Amino acid sequence: IFDGTVLCFQRYIVIKLVGCANKITLKAQYGAIEDDVDSDEEQTLSLGADYKLAKNTKVFAFYTNNTDSAIDSNDDEFSALGIGMEHKF
Repeated sequence: IFDGTVLCFQRYIVIKLVGCANKITLKAQYGAIEDDVDSDEEQTLSLGADYKLAKNTKVFAFYTNNTDSAIDSNDDEFSALGIGMEHKF
């Protein structure tokens, strides 16, 4: 059921900035959502990198920061850091 809430959503993505003989891929993403009913706004920013170890194997790391701003309240903010490895068989 639609309650009349209107959301404005913006997302900007920049992906695949390759360097170091095509072994490193840098990634960045920004997004924002604004609720037109009570002007609640959320923003997210992510930065990361992939490093190619072999044809089918890479390691990666990323950092994400999220902020949720609401009128008449403190901002909620949280962040995450991730690392991993991917191997395609």
